[in-house]
Amino acid sequence: MATTYGRQFCAGYSVIGRPNPPGHVDIEDITTSGWYSIRTPVGFCHTWIECDFESNRNWALVLANKNNTNGMELLRWNDAIEKVNIKSGEKNTAVTNFNTLGNLKDYNVWVGLNFWKYLGQREYLDKVTVYQYVSSKNDTRLSSTETHNKHAKWTFTDFSDMYAFENVYQISDDTDLNMYNNHLATFDSDEDDTIEKFYGYAKNNQYCGVYVS
Repeated sequence: MATTYGRQFCAGYSVIGRPNPPGHVDIEDITTSGWYSIRTPVGFCHTWIECDFESNRNWALVLANKNNTNGMELLRWNDAIEKVNIKSGEKNTAVTNFNTLGNLKDYNVWVGLNFWKYLGQREYLDKVTVYQYVSSKNDTRLSSTETHNKHAKWTFTDFSDMYAFENVYQISDDTDLNMYNNHLATFDSDEDDTIEKFYGYAKNNQYCGVYVS
């Protein structure tokens, strides 16, 4: 099993409400599912770590979208690429203090794409393994597989300059969710417009979760 990159780096990148303590260096050292700050070469990443899905590895949340919300439709380029974005409540309000995070079901989450390979590349040293699913219930965790309506597992090696998935290999996809054929960021080159071309996680009538390992 590969070692998470965070073991060797402690970057000074500041995210909103940087948690205290300052972060774990190895995702596999975490033993209880919950919100954690992970140190990576591109900064601190605060996200949900799922410890109950597989016995031999943990999984890091990178995208979550509650049903019937607008999700992350108004993210700007830099937010989508470089920052951890979490929104909550009926008004989908941005969370500014990660120390206040509670039940996973209450939040829309978009982890900046630059973090993904440092949260992943643990099942395979040169690939990010992705597990995505949808459910009719907002309180559906990754480990609650009995409530997943659809799911897919696949790998990729990196993002292109415009954040398309590269070298995708499909492991399993029983419903053709097909996320890996889509760009996750804007196609605009000016990098200052709000992002309008997300894959369907911006608006959805089901809960969507995406984790990496």
